[in-house]
Amino acid sequence: MIPNITFEKQQFRHSPDEGIYGDCWRTAVACLLGLSRDEVPHVHAGDHRLSENIATFLNERGLHVIKVGIPGHLSVEKALNMPTYWSDQPCMFVGESRTGVNHVVIVHGGQIIHDPSLTDAGIIGPTIDDDPLYIAEWIVQFPARLP
Repeated sequence: MIPNITFEKQQFRHSPDEGIYGDCWRTAVACLLGLSRDEVPHVHAGDHRLSENIATFLNERGLHVIKVGIPGHLSVEKALNMPTYWSDQPCMFVGESRTGVNHVVIVHGGQIIHDPSLTDAGIIGPTIDDDPLYIAEWIVQFPARLP
């Protein structure tokens, strides 16, 4: 059963040379929470305070992000199926897009069910980091914080 999620496109296409940082992650968060993209802080703008803002935004709602790294040597198809081993809930899925940057889509049942990219850039491989991985991310609610 897929929870009620929204399907919205991101506002900014990633172009750091022009001082524009893509907002696919905040858009995916908003979609999973059934919110408007603009209700969620933009996390990537080269300013660490923005990352703190998203943590505060989630924590104020009793929410947290659980991340699981998926080996980068797997094919995209196999990597997309990995989150089904851990949860039957939709999750954010990070990898390299057709535009050559790291990108976030929403995955459920081994399929991309929503791509917030303005160009439907998709996922073509693992992240373009020093240690390439795919990353599955779930937004979860903890009933209470431990002392």
